[in-house]
Amino acid sequence: MRIYVGTFNEERANVVVEDLKNAGVRTELRHALDVDIKSYYFAQGKLSELRDKHKKGKIAKVLEEVSEHMEKAKSVLEDGIGIRDFEEKFLDLIMPERKKYEEIKKSLKETVEKGEEFDKIVEEIGIDKINEFFNQIMEEADFMRYFHSVLEKNGIKYENEKMYGSLPADPFVKFYIDVSSREAEELGLEYEFEAFINKNVDVYANLVDVLYETKKLEKLCEKKPEFADLLFMADIMATMINKIKGKMDIDELIEEIETIKEKEGEIHLTKEAINEILKALEKAEVIKIKKGKVMRK
Repeated sequence: MRIYVGTFNEERANVVVEDLKNAGVRTELRHALDVDIKSYYFAQGKLSELRDKHKKGKIAKVLEEVSEHMEKAKSVLEDGIGIRDFEEKFLDLIMPERKKYEEIKKSLKETVEKGEEFDKIVEEIGIDKINEFFNQIMEEADFMRYFHSVLEKNGIKYENEKMYGSLPADPFVKFYIDVSSREAEELGLEYEFEAFINKNVDVYANLVDVLYETKKLEKLCEKKPEFADLLFMADIMATMINKIKGKMDIDELIEEIETIKEKEGEIHLTKEAINEILKALEKAEVIKIKKGKVMRK
């Protein structure tokens, strides 16, 4: 029996497998192609024309923000400005919240320059704040990819990592709106989609190895808490084994462990899950099952 660890790209999967191997836990990999199709509704055209067409309602509100973005872009856009320089100045204006991540950005840069372990900075700053920072980076990257495409439609040229030209008084705009297909039709929005096809790897850990290598897993989780679910399963199996008293009726055991009450909450196991765990423990000769009875070896 296997425990699902997670789905990763091939490079990350190899790291996960190596970590578990060093902890004495065997793994199994399942390779698959993942198809992700994203649909979008959007409006595009000259800013003045869209304002005339949508004087109130949802699109009118979005147009106010789009117009503001264009004005802020004009305020920092200079003929020959570096792309990264423009992005930093522009993003500071439209996403002022990004400034709170300056210390994290600085610490990450110093970590890379010094060749230090990434785990060290995670421990210092905390995984939640690190994740927030990377989510912000992804949001900025997605937005700038879209916004640069709009700037190109307005005649901005890109050469040697620099931007040339200026925005017209009445710029071309394109913006996306999160609405249902019915709303999109009523608003006269256009439609487009983006499809991503990736190779993913599902990583599974051997259930019994997790039980036997608890100490090694504890050390691994101190450095990489993402493996905590495996320790959780080890605790559940240990609890199940401890519940077996003498030669016990399987149905009685199942009834007793379908809900395990802990100080912080409850753990619910389906009958099917319990049976699979029992089969794995029997195969590993931890328990013996015969004629509807179960006993520890």
